[in-house]
Amino acid sequence: MIVRRCSGGVVFYANKVLLVKNDRGEWTLPKGKIVGDNLPHESAIQKVKLETGSDAKILDIAGDTIYEFFSRSRNQRVCNA
Repeated sequence: MIVRRCSGGVVFYANKVLLVKNDRGEWTLPKGKIVGDNLPHESAIQKVKLETGSDAKILDIAGDTIYEFFSRSRNQRVCNA
């Protein structure tokens, strides 16, 4: 199983939450793999900017998620933590 450290954000604007469509056409929050020695909060800001173009700032930590899925391209399970 591949284990990936990931980070992202819940972006609020004018009483709305920003969602992005992934490559499978699914609506999701902006997020992605933490690269190198980046800290989770640094990666969250970078991923939100990369996927949405928004300059966001962190107000608080929303919590942690851990989930698994089967990657068809890698033909194995992946755990995003």
